Amino acid sequence: MNIDIYGPTRQSYGKTFSLHFHDPFGVRLELCAGGRITEVHPEFEAVRWTESQLGKALSYFDRDLQAAFLQPSL
Repeated sequence: MNIDIYGPTRQSYGKTFSLHFHDPFGVRLELCAGGRITEVHPEFEAVRWTESQLGKALSYFDRDLQAAFLQPSL
């Protein structure tokens, strides 16, 4: 099994921890745990990420986006 270079990560948008890996057929899978999707609160505002912020959106720890992460899995 190949472990992706982005694992484990803590995602900025949901504070979830995730691990990316490839199955034997080459399909990238993501295992997530913890965190939250949204919190219901009157002052909650959605976060809008731009393409230039993609590295920050994908990983709380590693802000540099690596091109290999965006390659198709099949």
